[in-house]
Amino acid sequence: LMKGYTHSPRITAEQESFNVYLSSARTTVEIAFGRLKSRWRVLMKRSDFHYTFTPHVIATCCALHNFCESENENVIPAWTTESEHLEHRFPQPAVRVYNTAEDCEGVRARLALRVHVSKFPSAQTIVLNTQ
Repeated sequence: LMKGYTHSPRITAEQESFNVYLSSARTTVEIAFGRLKSRWRVLMKRSDFHYTFTPHVIATCCALHNFCESENENVIPAWTTESEHLEHRFPQPAVRVYNTAEDCEGVRARLALRVHVSKFPSAQTIVLNTQ
């Protein structure tokens, strides 16, 4: 939901560091959703229930998933393979990109997060120290 700063010669070190942290967070979220969808394949299929019940199904799957994660229950690789096949079989609809630089609320939120993240070690320093 959040866009990083556009790479350009004018990008600051703070903005670049924010982009690295944002990318890392995005990857973590993608992995978590992949595990969630692997464990609860009902999230990958067309619903056999009334659409108004969908939030309850999603919330229940998330709660059960979090419980399984807290109990260190493994996601079986076969589940992930099946989930990936279902993902190709039932593709998501195309997403309209909200592309306006005038979204003041979004700009303020990104700035607040950038200021918060700037208190952490520079993401480039972390990457260089791990290589």
